[in-house]
Amino acid sequence: MHKLKAYTIYQTDLVDDASGFTTLGDVLSDNHAFEKLVDAVKADSCAPNNSVAISIFMRKYGFFLASLLSLATHKTRWSGSLHDIHIKEKDGDFRFQIEKRYLRKRMSEDLSALIKEYGHDVVECFSQKGRVSSFILWENIWGYVLWIYGQLDTDHARKDLQSLIENDVWQPFKKRSPFKRFLNGRSLDESSAEFKRVTCCLLKELPANQKCSYCPFKNLD
Repeated sequence: MHKLKAYTIYQTDLVDDASGFTTLGDVLSDNHAFEKLVDAVKADSCAPNNSVAISIFMRKYGFFLASLLSLATHKTRWSGSLHDIHIKEKDGDFRFQIEKRYLRKRMSEDLSALIKEYGHDVVECFSQKGRVSSFILWENIWGYVLWIYGQLDTDHARKDLQSLIENDVWQPFKKRSPFKRFLNGRSLDESSAEFKRVTCCLLKELPANQKCSYCPFKNLD
């Protein structure tokens, strides 16, 4: 467990007793909980509609999923349900709390399971509820996944990242890896050295907000 002390920097707290104003499972399964989360994001960011609010939230969630993938490089899997992912709001920001009791040794199929359970299922539901492209939400996640693996200079981390841009890990729930699409013909090293988005995360839709430095529309003014 001493290796996990830095785990809290990824918008995620690994604790004995998790708590929050809602859980991810509730948000995805209950319309009232979904609206409560959207209202909280709008109040914090001044997002003009649900699509922008969901994209803003998924930028935070991208850090969380990247946390679980980072944990997997230490041969450890967090295996709680979506209802065990607690969402906290503090000082206008959102964090996630999960409990240590769901930690177990990683198994060979866990990389695909992590992507499906905490990635694909979440993205598809938020995409439908928020009426926002699933590719935007996946790229919100991809940026943090690429960054975190860049901090993990190990053979295991490089192997996992390579697997995530291949199709096998994503099947049968997805035919192709969306992460490979976001490379846009570049290598992993090139993308890590100079990150560029393919889709717009909608941050530019916030009042008086400029485009982010990775925006594909940055030079189109």
